[in-house]
Amino acid sequence: MPRPSQPARLRGFVVGFGRARWLTHAVLLALTAVAYGLGMLYAPRAAPSYVITLAFGYWALLLIAITLVIGPLQLARDRRRRRNPVNLNIRRDIGIWAGITGLLHVVFGLQQRFGGDVIRFFFSHDANGWRLLGGAFGIANHVGLLGTLVLIVLLVTSNDLALRKLKGPRWKTLQRLNYALAVFAVLHTVLYQSLGGRQGAFADAVVVGMLVTVVVQFVGISLVQARRADVNKP
Repeated sequence: MPRPSQPARLRGFVVGFGRARWLTHAVLLALTAVAYGLGMLYAPRAAPSYVITLAFGYWALLLIAITLVIGPLQLARDRRRRRNPVNLNIRRDIGIWAGITGLLHVVFGLQQRFGGDVIRFFFSHDANGWRLLGGAFGIANHVGLLGTLVLIVLLVTSNDLALRKLKGPRWKTLQRLNYALAVFAVLHTVLYQSLGGRQGAFADAVVVGMLVTVVVQFVGISLVQARRADVNKP
C-alpha cells in the first residue's frame, strides 16, 4: 500500500493560509490600529513610542486572554467534541498578533526611560557595583523579560513548519507555555499599574478580564473531564 503524501498525512490539523485566515489577519490589523487610536485619545500629547507602549501592552494582554478562552468556547459550542484539535487557526492567528504587539510593546517600552539603556531596567549601579534591581519596578521588568522570552518562543513556533517538525503532541505541549505567558503578562501589568498611577479603570479591566478567563478555563476543563467520563462509562 503506498504511503500517503505528506499533505494527506497532515490533513486535519494543518490548514493552508486561505481566504479566511487572510480576513482574520486583516481584521486583527484593523483592530490593532484601533487600539493605537484609543491610546492616542488617552494620551493625546504623548510621544508615539509611549502610545505604542501603552496601547499595545494592553492590546497584547487582551489577545492572550482571548487565545485562552477560544478552546473552552469551542468545546461548549460542540457538545459531541471531547477535546479540541491540536491546532485551531483562529487561536493561532490571534496568538501571532499577541506576539507582534507584545514585542512592539517591549521594544518601545525600553525606550521610555534611561535613554534606552536597557541594563538599567534590570540592574542598579552604585559605589559597590552592579546589583539586581528589586522593588516593584525591578520585579515587573524581570517578569516582563521572562514573558518576552516565552512570547518569542510561541511566536517563532506559530507556523505550519514548526507544526510539521514538532508533530502535534510536542507542538501542543510547547504552546501550553501560553498559560505561563498569561501569568507573566498579568503580573507585569499589575506591577506597572501600581507604579504608573493607572489603578482605576485599567486595573479594574485587568481584574475582570483575568476572572473571566479563569472561569472560562475552568468550564473548559470541566467539560473535558465530564465527556471523558461519559466515554469511559461501561
